[in-house]
Amino acid sequence: MSCASGLSTVEVMRVARERFIQFSSRRHADDCMADHVLGSTAFGLSDQETKDVGLAHLLLACAEKVAKKQYGCAKKLQNLCDFLSSSSGNSVQRVVYYFSKALQQKTDRETGRNTSQGSESRDVAAMHVEEAMAALSPALMACFLEVPFFQVTEFAGIQAIVENVASSKKIHFVDLAIRTGGHCIVLMQALATRYECPIEMLKVTAVGVKSRNKIEDTGRRLAQFAEALKLPFTFKIAMVKDIKDIKEGIFELDTGEAVAVYCPLLLSSTMN
Repeated sequence: MSCASGLSTVEVMRVARERFIQFSSRRHADDCMADHVLGSTAFGLSDQETKDVGLAHLLLACAEKVAKKQYGCAKKLQNLCDFLSSSSGNSVQRVVYYFSKALQQKTDRETGRNTSQGSESRDVAAMHVEEAMAALSPALMACFLEVPFFQVTEFAGIQAIVENVASSKKIHFVDLAIRTGGHCIVLMQALATRYECPIEMLKVTAVGVKSRNKIEDTGRRLAQFAEALKLPFTFKIAMVKDIKDIKEGIFELDTGEAVAVYCPLLLSSTMN
């Protein structure tokens, strides 16, 4: 078995294991974060080989956290493994995808979650993820998959929000650039698998200056995905003539909900 790069899958895993041992010996202060894994390069490897090795490294780090029963940290790494791997990708991505699912099932058993129901829910959710991704612009998807910067920064932004609303059961996610909603899918997956504080309601408000029909289409896809995850969900749209017209009054804010604002590097495209 070989991957799309020059190294075989076995060789990629061997390089990842060696690098994992090196990183472990350095005792990173916060090895839950993936920046030092995905942001580093391996001498002599192509770009694709470096990405494959980094992905395999994340899987090994996740497995170590599960073995140590550090489930909170393991979940952060497992979310990223799910995000960057695929059941239809190259051989390394497929290996990571299925091993990541196995680690999730092990975590479910050890934390007392209903594994049979959870497994079924994840299978259905995976189908909806593929449907949602299929609806994206091919050009946008190609750019997203080939440029690690987008993957890492998007995950880091969503992960920061997840960590800051860890104790909140009602979350209002204000999105200033929802577009196809791929980052919302990542957020919803993370919230749906929270153990300590189950979500009572996730409300997404998409702010738009044009293309209301496209935003509505995105909302329908996200609602289908939330239903597959059994995640309480509502979707609202706040249209403004200019991004500078945003005021607190345009949002339906409820008492007791935590408000998070997602503002990627896209403001220039929303200003007239």
